[in-house]
Amino acid sequence: MSTYDTYVGIGWLIKGMDEGLLGMCVGERRIIIIPPFLAYGETGYGSDIPPQASLVFDTLLLDLHNQNDTVSIEKLVVPEPCTRQIETGDFIRYHYNGSLLDGTFFDS
Repeated sequence: MSTYDTYVGIGWLIKGMDEGLLGMCVGERRIIIIPPFLAYGETGYGSDIPPQASLVFDTLLLDLHNQNDTVSIEKLVVPEPCTRQIETGDFIRYHYNGSLLDGTFFDS
């Protein structure tokens, strides 16, 4: 499966795709059907998309982020007593299991 990374709602995509992707959740799959006037209209696009073509996209949202997102923290175990917390400039050693929002594991 090939993926496509882009921004939504700022004009990087054809208008119909911008509209069709809004509101999706990670892991959601939807069919987006875009009429010509919200796609490539009378000119088409190269040799692949003829003029006045309606486009059908089978989409799956794999991940998302926004520059205004903040870090989300869920404390699972905090030892008692916790006599010192990490501060800026501390050298630390830690373990993690990394995954994407859809649960796909990427590192440990």
